[in-house]
Amino acid sequence: MATANATRKRSLAWDYFYKEEESTFCEICKEEVKTSGNTSNLFRHLQSNHKDEYTELEKHRLEQASQKKMKVAVKQPKESQRKKKLDDLVKMIATDLQPISIVNDQGFQDFLKAIDSKYVPPSRRTITRDLIPKIHSTCKLELAESLSKAAFCTFTTDQWTSRATQGFLTFTIHYIEEVEGVCCSKSSVLETACLKTDHTGENIATELQRIATAWTIQDKIVCAVTHSASNMNLALRITKWSHLPCFADTLNLIVQGAIAADYQVSSLQTKCKHIVSYFHRSVKASD
Repeated sequence: MATANATRKRSLAWDYFYKEEESTFCEICKEEVKTSGNTSNLFRHLQSNHKDEYTELEKHRLEQASQKKMKVAVKQPKESQRKKKLDDLVKMIATDLQPISIVNDQGFQDFLKAIDSKYVPPSRRTITRDLIPKIHSTCKLELAESLSKAAFCTFTTDQWTSRATQGFLTFTIHYIEEVEGVCCSKSSVLETACLKTDHTGENIATELQRIATAWTIQDKIVCAVTHSASNMNLALRITKWSHLPCFADTLNLIVQGAIAADYQVSSLQTKCKHIVSYFHRSVKASD
């Protein structure tokens, strides 16, 4: 009996509950749930009080059951086909910037059934915890291998702010890769770093050097292209990498300066903005 208990898999329901001494509590609402040696009450509590989590849990249970059947009834080549389908699904989500929750959308599930009635899409939990980390590791290794063959590289970087007013710094690498005797231009985003400190030149320089060191390209960089903000200019002076201001950004600054210097043009621009704002705010006017 001890051996059977030791080999029995832990129920998925316990992902949402924890034990304190002899009592069991819900991780979400902290309510105590009575159990009698099984997980029936745990599932019942989720179904009654946390429907989203219950739906996700049921989907994961069905997926596990489907995978168990596949292991028994399906030969190895079909397992490889399923892995490719899973990889392709995650690549689609990443390429098109789709939300992971797309696998729960009824229309998407109907579409998959129309293509392959036997295919069961993975749950959000599986995609987040298993599939994305695996593909990320694979892609990272492939990119590192490609970068290791590059003699020189340049990078572009930019600061931006999310809707939640969180600052980020994106580092994009550009280099030449030779494939079967043909030189190809390559560009890849190495990292989008969250800027949790003040956006000073010193802090930006630290982030840039950290990313470059992590990818072992710090000695291959021949030039960096950025906007012309003072903190970015200081950051590149600190790193001692050659620096070119972005032409498009510089041109934009010239145009803005020229408009601001001419009262008639700036006044006309202000009036145009007011007209556009009026039509955006008024449904009747826009009709």
